Amino acid sequence: MSFQIANAQVFKFETPKKNEGIQVRTLPNGNKISNWKKVIEKKSKKPSSNDLIADALFVDFGKINLNSSKSITIKCIAGIESEDIELFYIGDTDLFSIDIGDDQNFWQTNDSTVFHQSPLEDISIKIRPKPIKKGTNQAYMAFRIDKRLVRIAMKSNVTEEVTFHQDTVSINLGLVEADSIGFTDYTFFDLQELPLNFEYSGDANAFQFMVDGDSILADSISQVIPNSDTLTLSIAPIADKLGDHYGAVKLENNYLQQEITITSRVEKVRGEIFWADTNHLERNIEYLETTLYSPQDTLYAQLSLYNDSDYDTLFDISHYININTDDWLDYSLPVTQMLPRSITMIQVPFYPNKKSNLDNDLNATIDILILKDSSTNTQKVNYKPVEKLREELKTNFPSSLTFTSKKDTLEIRIPYLNTGKNAVYPTVKTFMDEIELPSAIQVYYGTPRIKSWRKGYISIYMTPYDSINFHKEKTQTLKYKVYDEVVEADIHIKQKPLSAIIKDYTQEIILGIISVTLLILLIFSPKIYKYGKREYANYLIKANLKKDIFSINRTIGIIQDTSIQSALEQDLNKKKEELSNIT
Repeated sequence: MSFQIANAQVFKFETPKKNEGIQVRTLPNGNKISNWKKVIEKKSKKPSSNDLIADALFVDFGKINLNSSKSITIKCIAGIESEDIELFYIGDTDLFSIDIGDDQNFWQTNDSTVFHQSPLEDISIKIRPKPIKKGTNQAYMAFRIDKRLVRIAMKSNVTEEVTFHQDTVSINLGLVEADSIGFTDYTFFDLQELPLNFEYSGDANAFQFMVDGDSILADSISQVIPNSDTLTLSIAPIADKLGDHYGAVKLENNYLQQEITITSRVEKVRGEIFWADTNHLERNIEYLETTLYSPQDTLYAQLSLYNDSDYDTLFDISHYININTDDWLDYSLPVTQMLPRSITMIQVPFYPNKKSNLDNDLNATIDILILKDSSTNTQKVNYKPVEKLREELKTNFPSSLTFTSKKDTLEIRIPYLNTGKNAVYPTVKTFMDEIELPSAIQVYYGTPRIKSWRKGYISIYMTPYDSINFHKEKTQTLKYKVYDEVVEADIHIKQKPLSAIIKDYTQEIILGIISVTLLILLIFSPKIYKYGKREYANYLIKANLKKDIFSINRTIGIIQDTSIQSALEQDLNKKKEELSNIT
C-alpha cells in the first residue's frame, strides 16, 4: 500500500456577475488531460462548483474595447504549510495581465515565475484582458504545486484597440552648469504595461537617465517595464566637457517605437581636486591627537586637499587613499563638502572597534597609502582606558574629611569606565583594594548601573559608628589602591565647638528658661496664683454665657411661635445682664 501527501492548497474562482459579460466554464478532469488546450473551449461545461481541483477553467471575456475594465479573480486557498507555486503562461501573453497578490502584472515585472504562499494566507489572482490588438486573443496558464496542475484558458474579442502615439520627441536641456544640474521628466501614457527595450545612441557620458525613478545604464540595451500604463523618463545632463552634446533614446516593443532626441550645451565644469602639497604628498597628513582614552573617543587624521573648481564639491576621500591599521582600531572615510578654490582639511576619524577587548592598554600603527604616488604616512596611536580615570581620581580624591556628629554622612566618588557592550553594576573589589579603613567609620559602597561604553561613578559612603564618642578628638586614615594608584584621606572625628552646639539648641534653651521662670512665679507668688485662678474662673463663666446667648438667638430666629419667642427673649436679656455684671 502506498500513501501520497495531498496539498492543502485549493484554487477557487469567483463567479462573475451577469452584467459583466464574462462567461465561465470548466473542462471536467481538464487538469490531467494532455490535449486540454485543444478541447477546452468546445468541451467545457457549465461549472457545478467553483473548485478547480480536477477541472480546468475556461474564461471568455467577450468583447473588449477601450472602456472595458473586465477581470476575473481566482483565489488560492492556503493550507497549514507554506508552498512555492510556479506559473506557466503561453499564447498571447502580452494581451492579458496577471496580478498575483500585491504584484501587478506579475508575468512581465518578475524575473522568477515562482511565487510563495505562506501558511493560512490566501492569495488573490486577478486576470485582466487588454485592448492591444483587434480580433480574437487566446492565452493559457497553469499553476503547478508539486506534481499537481491547475489550468486556465482565456479568450477575448478586442473590438477597439488602443492607439500608440509614436511622435518623435525633442528635448533641449539648454545651458548647463555643473552646479545646476537637474532631471527633466517626460511621461508616456497608454503603454498597456508592456515591456520596452531602452537603447541610447549619441555622445558618451553626456546624459544620465532614470525610468520611473530607477537609474538605467546608457551604454547597453536594457528592458524597462512601465509602472501601470505610464512610463516616466528622467534625463539629466553630465557637465564633464564643455560644448554641445547630442543623444537619442529609442523605446520600442512589438507594438510601439518611440524616439527621443536630446541636446545640451555645457557652459561650466568642475575642476579637479588634488593634494595641497604636490611635491611631498605624505606631508598632507597630520594628527591632532594620538591617544584614545575610552571606547567613545575619536582621533582624527587631517588631510589637506585643494578644490580647483568654482563650485562647492562633495568629495569622497576613499578614491585617494587606502588605510591599513590594527584590528582593534576602526575608521570611516567621510564624504566632505569642499569650498571652491581653497584648501579643505578633511578629517578621517579613528575609533576603537567595540567588538574587540577594550579593557587594557592597546597600541596600533596607522598606515595611510596615497594612491597617486604610493607614498605612505605612518603614525603610532595608543588606547589607554585607565589614564584619564587615574588623573581624575588623583585630582578629586579628598586629602581629609571631618566628622562632627553621628548623623554626618560623607561621599567620595570613584570614576569607573565600562568598556563592555552590556550595562554593568561594577564589583568594587575588581578594581579597588582596601588598604586601610578607619575603625571609627562605617564604610559602604554604592554601585549604580553604568551603560555600555560609558563612564560612571562608584560612591564610597562613610558615617560614624553609633558607639563613637565625639568628646575626644581622633584622627584615622582611609587608604585605597585604585587603578594601581594609592590614594588616602585623613579622617578627623571631633566635637563641634561649644558655640556651634549652643546655636543648634537655641530654641530648646529659650523654651526651658521660659518654663522655669513661670514655675518660679507660680510657686513664690500666691497673689498672682489667686488672681490667675479667679480670672480663669471668670473666663469660663463668660464663655458659657456667650454660648447660651448665641444658642438663644439662633432658636428665636427659627421658632415662629410668638409666646415661645417672648419667653426666650426674657431669658436672653437675663443672660446678657449676668454677662455685663462679671468684671
